[in-house]
Amino acid sequence: MSQTPFDAETLKAFAHPLRIKIHDRLSSYGSATATQLAEYLHESTGQTSYHLRILAKYGLVEDDPEAEATGRERWWRAVRNIRMTPDVLIDPTVRAASELVLSQVVQERAETLQSWFQHVSEMTGPWLENNITHRATTHLTPDEAGELIEKVTELIDGFLKRHDENSPPKDSKRVRVYFDVFPLL
Repeated sequence: MSQTPFDAETLKAFAHPLRIKIHDRLSSYGSATATQLAEYLHESTGQTSYHLRILAKYGLVEDDPEAEATGRERWWRAVRNIRMTPDVLIDPTVRAASELVLSQVVQERAETLQSWFQHVSEMTGPWLENNITHRATTHLTPDEAGELIEKVTELIDGFLKRHDENSPPKDSKRVRVYFDVFPLL
């Protein structure tokens, strides 16, 4: 999945609560049809179809050629992860859009972490030993913060590219990685 940062126009198109939820569902659980997304999100198929087409127009989702479609089914997959850069976050022309997207990202993160915490006691074996939440606070210069962002992002991107989305190893699970660097104000 691509890691290209959002430009202002893509951010404005993405900044709709249902589009964010559709993209998150596809990113988290893989390909789905508009009907499946509608059922999961408690929306009409017309709504999910409409918003999928807008997401596709901006290169955020695409038809999934690997899906085993039957009849008129159209399977969609996410093709870009959410990466918002500071220039987009402070651009006054997209301020409202960036606030909405960032608010939804923070809410999704909290819900996902809470769900993980509620089920961690059910984990066994290697997955019990190989998950973590970690928070660190330190002093960094702006250049050091940039260096940290570059190195960790490069590391994460390497793992994202390691396994083709359509042929992950048998013992793998979908995992979520969060990474933030920001000054405490």
